Amino acid sequence: MRMFDIHSKGLKGGNGAGCDIKQKEYLQKICEQYQKEKGYFSQREPVTVFKRPESAAIIWKQWFTKAQGEFVAEMVLVNQNGKYLVDHAMVF
Repeated sequence: MRMFDIHSKGLKGGNGAGCDIKQKEYLQKICEQYQKEKGYFSQREPVTVFKRPESAAIIWKQWFTKAQGEFVAEMVLVNQNGKYLVDHAMVF
């Protein structure tokens, strides 16, 4: 799964390539794809938080309503001018 910077003005893939998709449209597409394949998010269980001076990585176990088994969810928050913004999030 590719990572995406979602706080930046333009959407950029984890490989640095730009995308021609606006953030809202891309997010809608990804949500529809996940819901069709895996169902909706259901139970989640915190695993850990890795703290850094200017960011934090949050890891949790994630379950879906259709897909069997445990998945890993990860989100990185970055501090920019006193605000915490989502740098990227992934479920795998």
